[in-house]
Amino acid sequence: MPAQTHPPVSSITSLQLSTFLAVAESGGVLPAARRINLSQPAVTARIRQLEETLGAALFLRTPRGMTLTPRGRRLLGYARRMAELLAEAAGAVDAAGAAPVEPLTLAASTTPAAHVLPVIIARYQAAGHSLAGFTLRVGNTDQVLGWVRDGTVPLAVVEGQPKASGIHLELFRKDELLPVWAPATLAAAVVARIEKMKRPADLADLPILWREEGSGTRRVVEVALEKAGVPAHAWSGGYQFGGGTDAIKAATLAGLGVAFLPRCAIGAELESGALCPLPLKNLRVPRAFRWATCGSGLSGVAAAFRRFAQRETNQAGTVTSVF
Repeated sequence: MPAQTHPPVSSITSLQLSTFLAVAESGGVLPAARRINLSQPAVTARIRQLEETLGAALFLRTPRGMTLTPRGRRLLGYARRMAELLAEAAGAVDAAGAAPVEPLTLAASTTPAAHVLPVIIARYQAAGHSLAGFTLRVGNTDQVLGWVRDGTVPLAVVEGQPKASGIHLELFRKDELLPVWAPATLAAAVVARIEKMKRPADLADLPILWREEGSGTRRVVEVALEKAGVPAHAWSGGYQFGGGTDAIKAATLAGLGVAFLPRCAIGAELESGALCPLPLKNLRVPRAFRWATCGSGLSGVAAAFRRFAQRETNQAGTVTSVF
């Protein structure tokens, strides 16, 4: 039986493997090209050269995108290990802490962008990781998922989204949305109605401040109220604010109405009494912040940041503190 032959190692380049990894994780040539700043023909050419070198098809090409063949899945683990090894090699050579092989690029919906990630990013830098070229893109949940889906960012944190087409979502940390009001500024007539509240349906008598359409926070609240048996007309009115959690919090503190705000964003106001929860003990609105990625996994600096952030969050006990 003739001995099995393999392509010479020198004929497989790191550029081919990094391009293969980008296509595998992005699910197509176009998002991969955007992710690694190459033209589509260049990405296609590298994949074709790698397949010719290995003598095997690595992707199944369909109108909906590209999926890995069994041999492609086998190669994926090696490509990830190569990317991690190159990042480690660069860090080892530059003991002064030069910028990583690629700059860290993240996206987040407004609440985690303002109230969760800044502390973690600061700790990441303090641990010796470079933030040279760092970018954080911020939008509502639908916008952020779109950036992940088209390959603009490799990693994001979103809120209130258990499923999304073409996106892999995984728990990052848990939080809770509290219905709150400002006793110092809310109109006396509204305060009187709050003091008489007994059930969630009584929300129909209150001015509710809402996030914009497409907001993950809004979606979570709507689902929770539906489950609590609150009729749609009871919460479909009120006022709508763009600008994220901080805009809604400012409007609530100004006395414009009642709002569902994340516990992680109003700790100081609850402690001082500037905001108070509504007297509805049987209305709970749990929600989660989730990692969002496109394709089967991460590599390089994005993977390193995610590992660091998850470890920091777990050690702080925030993943299990709400439920």
